[in-house]
Amino acid sequence: DVTIPKGEVRVAFERVFDGPMGPQKGAAYAHPGCVRGYLERERERGRDAPSIEELLEKITAGSKLSADDLSEVRRAMTG
Repeated sequence: DVTIPKGEVRVAFERVFDGPMGPQKGAAYAHPGCVRGYLERERERGRDAPSIEELLEKITAGSKLSADDLSEVRRAMTG
C-alpha cells in the first residue's frame, strides 16, 4: 500500500472486504495508474470487481474533475 499524497488525483470506488461480520462494502482509493492491478488482485482473490470500463463510466458520471483531468485519469487507468 502506498499513501496518496494530499492534492493528488485519486480514484474512489466501492469494494467488498472481509470484516468481522462477513463481507462488507466500503470505499477504496487508488492512484489511477494502480486501479487495473487492484481490480485484478481482487478477482484473483475471488472477489467481485468491476471492469475498467464499468468503473470509468461511474467515475465520469459522478466526477467533479475537469475534462482534462478526466482524460488523464482515463489514460492512466487504461494504460
